[in-house]
Amino acid sequence: MGFLGRDSASDLRRIERWRQWAHARTPYALISPALGLLAIVDCWTLILGVAAGIAAIVTGIVGLRDLKERTNLIGKHLCFTGITLGILGLIASFAMWLWVFPMLAKRAAAGG
Repeated sequence: MGFLGRDSASDLRRIERWRQWAHARTPYALISPALGLLAIVDCWTLILGVAAGIAAIVTGIVGLRDLKERTNLIGKHLCFTGITLGILGLIASFAMWLWVFPMLAKRAAAGG
């Protein structure tokens, strides 16, 4: 992954280490934390925050079930991280819906 040039030997070793790291985990363990992080970052949009939060929780649970069936893979902590981030994203989205948006609506109605 050399920038504007050839890959060095250290770049190739780094790529190989990342490939081995990713292949040792269930794919759901890699997707779930990313969706959970998206749920937290986009909690203010409500729809995307809630959808990503639910998807993070579901993929985390599916990942844990996949780990029970395929014992040669790892990723239990990543699945739990995705579930936790998904729950936090849902809480943040509902907090925005219950507190922040009504407060903004009141301020807009008051003319301020």
